[in-house]
Amino acid sequence: MQSHLLSVKYVIKNFEQRKT
Repeated sequence: MQSHLLSVKYVIKNFEQRKT
Protein backbone atom coordinates (compact mmCIF):
# COMPACT_ATOMS: atom_id res chain seq x y z
CA MET A 1 0.00 0.00 0.00
CA GLN A 2 2.80 2.39 0.87
CA SER A 3 4.29 1.80 -2.56
CA HIS A 4 1.01 2.76 -4.21
CA LEU A 5 0.88 6.00 -2.28
CA LEU A 6 4.41 6.83 -3.38
CA SER A 7 3.47 6.18 -6.99
CA VAL A 8 0.47 8.47 -6.73
CA LYS A 9 2.55 11.21 -5.19
CA TYR A 10 5.12 10.83 -7.95
CA VAL A 11 2.47 11.06 -10.67
CA ILE A 12 0.93 14.13 -9.08
CA LYS A 13 4.33 15.79 -8.81
CA ASN A 14 5.04 15.02 -12.45
CA PHE A 15 1.64 16.31 -13.49
CA GLU A 16 2.09 19.54 -11.57
CA GLN A 17 5.50 20.06 -13.14
CA ARG A 18 4.05 19.49 -16.60
CA LYS A 19 1.46 22.18 -15.92
CA THR A 20 4.17 24.82 -15.73
